Formats: sequence, structure tokens, C-alpha cells
Amino acid sequence: MPEQHSAVPRPSSLKIYFRLLGYVKPYIGLFMLSIVGFVIFASTQPMLGYILKYFVDGLSNPEASFFASVPYLSEIPFLAHLKLLQTVPLLIVLIALWQGIGSYLGNYFLAKVSLGLVHDLRVELFDKLLVLPNRYFDSHNSGHLISRITFNVTMVTGAATDAIKVVIREGMTVVFLFTTLLLMNWKL
Repeated sequence: MPEQHSAVPRPSSLKIYFRLLGYVKPYIGLFMLSIVGFVIFASTQPMLGYILKYFVDGLSNPEASFFASVPYLSEIPFLAHLKLLQTVPLLIVLIALWQGIGSYLGNYFLAKVSLGLVHDLRVELFDKLLVLPNRYFDSHNSGHLISRITFNVTMVTGAATDAIKVVIREGMTVVFLFTTLLLMNWKL
């Protein structure tokens, strides 16, 4: 049987999105940890660009000291002898490790939040289905109802958390890159 559509106006997508974000409240701690992870990830992008400057300098002058321009670090005997071409690859590996830690933390805790949202929405939807009258189940396909509980809820929460991930991670990357640009040469 065809579904009957009511004349009730549908809420806007932004309203639905903010309503969905309301379900994040029980998971705010995990959500904040994921933001910290994405900030760590975003902070590594300008680090790599900045380190590549030293790599290019090391190609033109392989015997140059990496810490020669840093006042306090150049006085430490072990660090004073490190050359650019020895230090830059090590720093790139450390930055990649730091980036991996940030990515892992951000994705792991956001996945925990996402799975918690899926669970909460499925429980709420199932509770609403339990109180519906029998005629509702007679007029609707059971496969469609199961799909709403399983697939649709997963897709909605996945889209919401992916949007948050992109906005936070890429937004912070832009902020860090712009800050690095200003620190390198603010006259640009």
C-alpha cells in the first residue's frame, strides 16, 4: 500500500542537524577528545611545510647545523653537532607519528560518539515503534520499518559525524597554516 503523506511542513535540514547534535550531550567528553585529536592532526600540516624549508637548506649546505640559529639549543653539545640532513628526516618521522596519533584519537573518539548516537537513535525509534497501533504495521512494509531502524539511522549519524570531522579538522588546518604564514612573513 502506498504511504500517506501528511500536510505537516518538514523541518529544515539545519534544524534537523542541530537536533541531532543535541544527542551528542551524553558523549561530550568523548567528542572533546576527538576535537583534541583533530587539532593535533591539523597542527602537523604547517610543521611539515616548515621542516621542508630546512630540508631544502640542507641540500644546499649539507654540513650546516640544524640548531645553530636557536640560542639555547645550540649550546647543548649533542644537539650542536646534528646536521640538517640528519635532523630533518628524524623530525619528519616524529611529525608523521604526531599526525598519526592525532588522527587516531580524533577518528577513534568520533567513532565512539557516532556509535553511541546510532544506539541512542535506534533505541528511541524502536520505543516509538512499540507504541504505534496495529493498523500502522498493517499499512507499512516491515522491511521499510527495519530499514529505518538500521540503515537510515546509521547513514544519518555517519553523515553528521563526517561533516563535523571535516569542518573541525580542515578548519583547524586552515587556521594553523594561516598562523604559520603570518609568523613566517606577516607582510605577505
